[in-house]
Amino acid sequence: MKKKIEILENLMNIITSEKLTELNYEEKGLKIALKRPYVIPNKKIDNSLNNKVNKIINTEQLEEIKILSEGIGHFHSLSKSGTLDFKIGDSISEGDKIGYIFAMGLKTPIVSKYTGFIEEIYIEEGDVVDFNRPILKLKK
Repeated sequence: MKKKIEILENLMNIITSEKLTELNYEEKGLKIALKRPYVIPNKKIDNSLNNKVNKIINTEQLEEIKILSEGIGHFHSLSKSGTLDFKIGDSISEGDKIGYIFAMGLKTPIVSKYTGFIEEIYIEEGDVVDFNRPILKLKK
């Protein structure tokens, strides 16, 4: 048993030091699979172009708005039942919490910046979302 613990500790050190996201190991009836989420290093994002575009496009004039993920991880709605807490046709107001992204033990809330009615839902409960992945489409 001590030998297996040593193997496991060595594999954990390898996955950390080599910055791997997945490692599989097999030996004489011993099978180990280690996985961890991919972490993107924090980099300062230049929002100046985004700000210029927002000045040119008045978002109040847009009829369809997509609410995008602002992080990477697993999407969860605020529902305790394990299902999405919203459906097509529901009303969303600016400031409403839609759900959160869970990654590395942290919950990052997703808050709507817009008001409208849900026209399309792009994700399911527990889906992996990337940065800027559409979550909902709203219609004003």
